[in-house]
Amino acid sequence: MEMINEANAQHAKAAAGVSKFETLELLRSGGKTAADMLRSLDDEQLATTASLPAFGPRRVEATTVAEMVLIGHPKSHLESLKGG
Repeated sequence: MEMINEANAQHAKAAAGVSKFETLELLRSGGKTAADMLRSLDDEQLATTASLPAFGPRRVEATTVAEMVLIGHPKSHLESLKGG
């Protein structure tokens, strides 16, 4: 988690001057790219597992990573984007 926190801090510093509009545009374009990539994966690829530091010692399926990172994480920021 220390590596993730450090990477997040560096990203926040680099993106400090980015506007809400720019953020939403990046989310739209990147979201489409991510969705297209996910749609291209077959069942075997989606069932692939890996050990990732953010998920602790357990192995996680690609579907779990997609749900939590590509879908859940942006959704967790949605309210602040709507309000700010």
